[in-house]
Amino acid sequence: MSDDDLNSKLAALQRTMADLRHQLASGAAIPSAFTASTPPTNAAALHAPLRAPTPNPPKATELLPPLPRGAADREPFVNWLVTAVRVRSGIAVEEQVRQKLARITLRLPLTEIEKWLSLLATVDSAHPEWLALLESLTNHETYFFRDLGQLEHLQREVLAPLVARERLKAVPSITIWSAASSSGEELYSVAMMLLEELEKAGEVESDGSSIRAKSRWHLRLFGTDLSRQAVRLATAGVYDAGPHASFRKFPVRFSRFLDAAVDGDGQFQRVRDCVRHGVSFQTFNLMDASPPINHCDVVLCRNVLIYFDVEGKRSVWDLVFRALALDGIALFGPTDVLEDRRFTPIWGSSTVLYRKA
Repeated sequence: MSDDDLNSKLAALQRTMADLRHQLASGAAIPSAFTASTPPTNAAALHAPLRAPTPNPPKATELLPPLPRGAADREPFVNWLVTAVRVRSGIAVEEQVRQKLARITLRLPLTEIEKWLSLLATVDSAHPEWLALLESLTNHETYFFRDLGQLEHLQREVLAPLVARERLKAVPSITIWSAASSSGEELYSVAMMLLEELEKAGEVESDGSSIRAKSRWHLRLFGTDLSRQAVRLATAGVYDAGPHASFRKFPVRFSRFLDAAVDGDGQFQRVRDCVRHGVSFQTFNLMDASPPINHCDVVLCRNVLIYFDVEGKRSVWDLVFRALALDGIALFGPTDVLEDRRFTPIWGSSTVLYRKA
């Protein structure tokens, strides 16, 4: 293939993927070429359009300072936004984020800014206006098996022992929460590793072309993210197969867990139903007071604390602690340092796991 042909194909791929992401984000039904031939357990979520939630008044923990009225310039509005973003999301508003907020206000006359901020002040953080604003301030960059050394350590030291322990029970159960799952690659990566461990233990069934956990297993793999678009993409389980996209560091041994998303065209790949079995996603704000799932054996909260200030980090640590089962394990990002005595660090050669004390 010539360079021109390659560039043309790449441009077409980028346009197609952008169109798909736009459809998913807007709540349109997923094109049939991207849906699984055998619907997974969460198939209803695949086709259900995203609806704007009914506006709710903000919770007591989300109450904001008085809104500046009749301001003669944008500075008071930007200052209010800085505080509001911190309260509603825990995002540490450093200079780069402050500049983004300032640029957003430049698009509107002062009277319209005041109307917009009045809306933000009177609805909760699940409202589409808040979700759109917070999504614009964060980066959802991710890919399969990101920080592979961390995940391999998790597989050896946590998933394998979990399978060995649970398989002795009549109804074995494993619950995993990916707390900042973005578009789903992290949780699907862990699901593949878990399936591999179940296979080693003889706890899978096969139909000749794929494997899945034996029916007695109760697996709950739950992903959450603030972004509705990211959750929609994660639920679809369809990813750009380009060399610099979601599969840039994908271990070859896990390729059996993927299908071509479009017959005869390898530009997209779909996570197979055997991996998606027991996997679900929903929107969730890490500043909420209660975790969306409890009694977790594992909580992954990687590559997200960099956005939070000290107070925000403490809120997330508290949330993770309450989500974990007794002796449950938390895995944070490679550069995160956990300063919470309720967790006991378990040091590996290049990875730290944290056990609920």
